[in-house]
Amino acid sequence: MGNLSKEKDKRDAEREDQEFPFANLMMKKPDAWADLQDFYGIADDFPRECLYFQQTEQQKKIVLLNAGLHLLMMDCKKKFKLDTVNLGLMMFEKNRVGKEEVAKSRATCRLLQEGLQILLPYMDESRQIHVKPEFIQQLAEEPDRAFTYTQIAEKFDEKLMKKFKTSEDGSAVIRFATQEQLKRGQEPHAATVWIGRNNVSLMIDKQEAKAFMFLLAEPLVPVPHSMK
Repeated sequence: MGNLSKEKDKRDAEREDQEFPFANLMMKKPDAWADLQDFYGIADDFPRECLYFQQTEQQKKIVLLNAGLHLLMMDCKKKFKLDTVNLGLMMFEKNRVGKEEVAKSRATCRLLQEGLQILLPYMDESRQIHVKPEFIQQLAEEPDRAFTYTQIAEKFDEKLMKKFKTSEDGSAVIRFATQEQLKRGQEPHAATVWIGRNNVSLMIDKQEAKAFMFLLAEPLVPVPHSMK
C-alpha cells in the first residue's frame, strides 16, 4: 500500500505542475528571485516565500500571497482541482520580448504598479529617482507618455537627465510629492517607469495617471464661514 500511495502522490504532483496555473517561486525558481532582489535592491526580510508565479505561456506575472493563503497553498495536496481565475497581489511581470533594450535589461521582470506600495518599504534607492510633480504631469500628457533624454534636459535639468541616462536599462520607480505633502511629512507618491536606451516611459495606465493628477492638484482654499 505504501508504494501505491507514493505513486499516487507522485502522479498528483506531476498533474499539479501541468494543470495548476501557479507555483511557488522560491521552490521552483530561486534564481529568479535572486536576480529580482539584486536588481531592485530588495531587503532580505521581504516575504519572498509567499511569492508565486504563473506557469502558463500567456501569463507571466509574479504575485504575492498573504501568509494564510500561502500556508493553504503549501498544505493543499490537489491544487489542480481548484478553479483558479486569479491569485494574490500582482508584483512583477516578465518583460515583453522583441525590443532590443528589453532583451538587454538585466532584470527579466518589470515592476507592476499594483504591488508597488507593498514592495517600496523593502527597496533601497538604487531603482528610485525623485522628481518634481511637474515631471509626471507633463510626462502623462505626452502622446506616447515618454520623454527622450533631450526633452528631460530641456524641460527640467541636466542633472535629472543624467540620473536617468546613467541608470541601468529596465523597470524603475519615480517618486514625487507636492510641497504641501512634504511639509506634512507624507511619503512621496510612486509610479513605475521604464528606463530605456533613448527615453523614459511611464508604465501606468491612463486611469492610474489620472488618479495621480488628482492627488497632485492644488488643494481647494477653504471658504470662510462668513461667506457661506
